Amino acid sequence: MSWIVFSHALPSHVHSSPRVSLWRRLRCLGAISPTSGIYVLPARQECIEAFQWLAQEVQHAKGEALVMRVEHFEGLADAQLIERFREARAEE
Repeated sequence: MSWIVFSHALPSHVHSSPRVSLWRRLRCLGAISPTSGIYVLPARQECIEAFQWLAQEVQHAKGEALVMRVEHFEGLADAQLIERFREARAEE
C-alpha cells in the first residue's frame, strides 16, 4: 500500500494560532501521527492535494513542509497503520 506523509516545522516565533489551525485541519482530514512530527494518509489524490495545500500554508507562514509518498514504513506494517486509523476514528 502507498502512503502520503506530511512533515512540517513552523518558526518558534510564530504565534500558536497557525500551529493550532494546522493541527485542526490535519485532524479534520483524518491524518494520523504514528510518530512525532509526521502525519500519514492513504495515497489517494484528494489526500495528496490536501497535504500539498497545507504545505503551501506552512510555507506562507515562513515554515518548512514536506509531502512524501512512502511505499513502506520500516517497523510499521500496513495493517498496523490501518488499525491506527480505525482507533483514531473510534475515539471520535
